[in-house]
Amino acid sequence: MDNTESQTYPQPPEQTSEGDARAQAPMVNSSSMALIVYVLYLAGFLTGITAVIGLILAHVNKGEEQNPMLLSHYRFQIRTFWWGLLWMTLGMITSAIFIGFFVMAFWAIWTIYRCVKGLTRLNRGQPIG
Repeated sequence: MDNTESQTYPQPPEQTSEGDARAQAPMVNSSSMALIVYVLYLAGFLTGITAVIGLILAHVNKGEEQNPMLLSHYRFQIRTFWWGLLWMTLGMITSAIFIGFFVMAFWAIWTIYRCVKGLTRLNRGQPIG
């Protein structure tokens, strides 16, 4: 057998307008992405970095979202992260005095509450305010 023979490779089928739409469809729909952000926030209690990933996803998807209901969830998620970071930082700073532990407990309960509230509203297809 001669190795210099040119090999032929199958050619991809021509794209139709229907094929183009399928090629550009996102792998994860917007409702699922909002759900993923909430789950990443909750997982942040164990890993930390997942909350930052959730924040990035919320910012990216907020910029592209047209649905007002999902847009309200992305805004809620972004506010949850930044206010949570503020409370967590204050708790860490004031943990030198005993009050910081109460601030950290408040932050944890508040974050869990907001994620559960958001997940419930998202599951019902309702905006969050």
